[in-house]
Amino acid sequence: MAGFRLSAGYRYAAAGLSGAALPLSLAPLSWWPVAILCCASLFSLTRRLNNKQLFFTNLIFGIGLYATGASWIYVSIHQYGQAPALLAGLMTGAFA
Repeated sequence: MAGFRLSAGYRYAAAGLSGAALPLSLAPLSWWPVAILCCASLFSLTRRLNNKQLFFTNLIFGIGLYATGASWIYVSIHQYGQAPALLAGLMTGAFA
């Protein structure tokens, strides 16, 4: 099965969206099938890539995952820690 190859831009966009969707499988939503779909799509996107393409595809997936999955850190710092919004954003970014 030969399959098809995506251009780098489409592959990175799909990896970022897949990573951004993965936190939907965690609490409080717990849509567990999303985790299976996200992992399967990442596996599909990273087949037959060289090391450089593999690195950047997984990096974009991780950035998408962190950007949506770490929003609770901002909320904790800003709302419960009483920090200003800018400081909470900087602290969340530094957490990476």
